[in-house]
Formats: sequence, structure tokens, C-alpha cells
Amino acid sequence: MNDLLAVFSAEIERKNGDYVISIPDRELEVGDLDPDAVYRFGVLGPVDSEPTPRKTESSRSTPPVDEGDVLEVEIDSKGEEGDGIAYVEGGYVVFVPNTAIGDVVNVEVVSVGPRFARAEPVAGTPSDSDIETV
Repeated sequence: MNDLLAVFSAEIERKNGDYVISIPDRELEVGDLDPDAVYRFGVLGPVDSEPTPRKTESSRSTPPVDEGDVLEVEIDSKGEEGDGIAYVEGGYVVFVPNTAIGDVVNVEVVSVGPRFARAEPVAGTPSDSDIETV
């Protein structure tokens, strides 16, 4: 399986009879994407609200969270591995396992990278695994 290289929101534009999605410069700046390569894309449903404003270039070098931070997040979508995806300050991505789209959960950040963090739900926070199906 391939690694997830980027997560971002973009508008689909119509140009010369084609639909075009522009990749933000910041995704190419981190060095994992080659502008001359061919990549696979998946399209999730539309975002219900305006995208979170992105951080300015000068402040992008430091993630907005640290290991051990406890945050309340809303799960906006699901990742390829099934983890919930939440967005925090500046559109920074936080992956949270055992959650469903729409969940609002308290999480503890367990690892931080330049483009995304991983977090675990804090004990006592409801998630989709706590919901009894009838």
C-alpha cells in the first residue's frame, strides 16, 4: 500500500472543458511530491463550511500542536486506513482512530509531524465504537 502523501481541500474548477484541482504550493514545498510525477487522487464529499484559513508561509515550519496536548476536535472525514480526520489551527490535519464523521471528541496528541499529527481519544469520550446498533 502506498503512503498518504498529502491531505488538503481544494475547489474543482472547469478549464477548457476539463475539471482541474490545483495542488497548493505548500504540498510541493515539503518535498514529498514531484510536479512531474503521476499520482492517484480520491475525492471526498464537499466541505460544509468555508475552509479553515491556512497559516502564513513564515509560520508553517512549526506544527500548531505538541505531543501531549489535549484538544476537542470534530471529525470531518475518514482517512484511507479508516482513521477520523480533524482539522485544527491553519488546516493542520489530526488523525484519530475509532471515530466517526461528525464525532466531537477530546483527544490527546501522541505524535506530531510537519504536516499532520496522530491523536487518541481521551478515555470517557464517546465515539462510534460506543454507539450501540439496534
